[in-house]
Parts: sequence; structure tokens; C-alpha cells
Amino acid sequence: MRITPLIGLTCLLLASAPALADAPPSTESSAATQKKRGGTSTKKKSTTKKKSTTKKKTVTKRTSKRSTRRTKKRDTRPVVEKLLDKGVIGLHVGGSLSYFECDCLSAPDGPAVQDFGSVYGLAAGVYYDKAINRFLSYRGGLRYHGKGAAPEGPGDIEVSLTTVEVEAALLIRYTLNPFATLYLSGGGFLAGIFGVDATSDGAKSTAFDDAFGTIDYGLNIGGGAFFALSRSRGLMASATLNYSHGLANIGNTEQAPYTNEDNLLLTRAVMLTVGVHF
Repeated sequence: MRITPLIGLTCLLLASAPALADAPPSTESSAATQKKRGGTSTKKKSTTKKKSTTKKKTVTKRTSKRSTRRTKKRDTRPVVEKLLDKGVIGLHVGGSLSYFECDCLSAPDGPAVQDFGSVYGLAAGVYYDKAINRFLSYRGGLRYHGKGAAPEGPGDIEVSLTTVEVEAALLIRYTLNPFATLYLSGGGFLAGIFGVDATSDGAKSTAFDDAFGTIDYGLNIGGGAFFALSRSRGLMASATLNYSHGLANIGNTEQAPYTNEDNLLLTRAVMLTVGVHF
């Protein structure tokens, strides 16, 4: 009779065990685990957001730097100004109309020579132009200049001088448009006289071989324009009109018709040249 209650008790325990095993966990433990999981996920999300924002900032900074660099490299100045700022070498060629100016007292075997007609000659040289600022630039160059004159007297006489000039000038510029610039120039020249060629009635004459000195100097004034030819290759052209006013006595005072130092023989010339600069 005592064994029967024990058997019933054990049967009750066995029946209640699967129910306990199937019971849901406590709400407190599940909430704690959810908080832990949610916390880690929110942290991960926040870190990913921070990384993405920092990447965006760095990208925008890089693009802004690139844009500023591009804007700095872009130069909107006229083409002629850009080339003159760098400095350009120019080749010039053209023609010259020259004559002498003199108050001569005597001439060999004839009347005094007081008036001279003009003759044509060649003018060609190389120049270097460089801007000082937006409105000023300087020029230096070397030029061959065929000067001469036709003395008015008996016979058809023409005298030509072979001269090589060193020139320096200051240019005042005015930008007409992005591809053309006007300028006025003023400066001086120093020339050496290396040869004399004279003709009388179409035949070569030696009467003037010793009538001239070896040095000439004076002033050059004029104006012209620069024209841009190519932006990429750095080419431009120019046209120049110059007046040359000699200040040195080129006459040999020891030879007739220049018998004393008061007989100043001065050169005058007008030159029209075109050039290419690179």
C-alpha cells in the first residue's frame, strides 16, 4: 500500500517535465538579449554612416582642389599679351626710302651739293620683343639697312651705303582685340657703314669712295601692329612703319665736297617692314 503513492508521484513528475521543457524563456532574459543585439547593430550602422560621410567629404575636397587648379591654369588674356610676356623673336623684312640732308659748300668739279633726292633700299633684321607690363614692352635688334641718296647736280648720280644697325626701342601698346595690338615705338640706333656704292649716269663711280665716315647714329620713331597667327604654336605677325633720323655727320670732312666740320651730312629714312614672331 505504501508503494502505490510513490508510483503516482513519479508519474506526475514525468508528465510535468516536457511541459517545463517547452515553456518559453523569461521575458527579462529575452529583452536583455534583444538590447544587446540591437545595440551592436546600431553601433555598426553609425560607424558605416561615419565612414560614408568622411569619404564624401574627402571626395568633395579633392574635386574642389581640382576645380581650383583648372581655373588657375586657364588664361583669358589676349594672345599677343601672352606671347609678349614670354618674349618673342621676330624676323623683319621690308623696304626703305632714304636720303641725305646737308648744307654743303663745295663739290668736286661742279657747284655745291645742297639737295639730295631719295633712293630705295632693303631693310631686314632680327628683333626680340618682351613685355614689361600690360602697356609697355621693349625691343632690341640687329638690322641691315641700305641707305643712300641721289645728289642733285650734273649727271644722274646715286649713292648707296651698306649699313648694319643695332636698335633699341620702347613700345607703348594698346590692345585692340584678343588677336591684334597696336603700338607706338621710340628709340635709337647705332650703325656701322661698311661699304659705299655710287653710280654716275648708270656707270659705276669711285668719286664718293672716300667721302663718307664709318659711324652713324640717331633716333627711330614709328608705330605698328601685332597680329596673332596661332595660339597653340605661339606665332604672331607684325607690320611696322619707322622714321630714322640720323644725328651723326657721316661725311668725311677731309674730302671734298665736305671740306669742313660745319658741313653736316645726315641720314634720313622711312622704313616699312613686316615680320613673323615666334
